[in-house]
Amino acid sequence: MMTWIINLYFMRNLKNKKLMKLEDLAKEINSIFEVEIQKKKRSNKYIMPRFIFMQTAKSLKFTLEEIGDSIGRHHTTVINGVRKVNGFIETNDDVLREHINKLPLIYKTFFNFADGEIKRTLKMKLIKTNSLKILYATRTKN
Repeated sequence: MMTWIINLYFMRNLKNKKLMKLEDLAKEINSIFEVEIQKKKRSNKYIMPRFIFMQTAKSLKFTLEEIGDSIGRHHTTVINGVRKVNGFIETNDDVLREHINKLPLIYKTFFNFADGEIKRTLKMKLIKTNSLKILYATRTKN
C-alpha cells in the first residue's frame, strides 16, 4: 500500500523537474532495458531505449541541451530522436510498442498510441457552407 501511495504521488508530480534528475532517469532506463544509453552504439538494442529516454525527458520539460549533455549527444540528435519517436507512434510501430510495454506505468503516459491511430485513420476536411465552416472526419483508405 505504501509503495502505491508513493507511486501515485510521483505520478502526480512527475512533471516537476526537481523531483526527477536526468541522471536518475537515464539509470532507470538503463536498468529497465539492460543497456547503457550513453554508449555510442547504433544498434536497435541501444537506439530505442535512447529514443524513449529522449521523449520522456522532453515530456518532463528538460531542455534539448540538458538531455543531449546527459547522454553525450548533441541537442540536434535529441530533436531527431523525438521526431523519430513521434513518427513511430503515428505509424503504430511494433518495435517501439514492445519497448514501451517494458516501461512502468508512469512512463507509458508519455507515449499515446491512440493519438497516432487517430491521426493515421482519420482525415479532417473543411467544408464552407454560407458563413459556417464545418469540420468533419472521414476514413482514409490506408
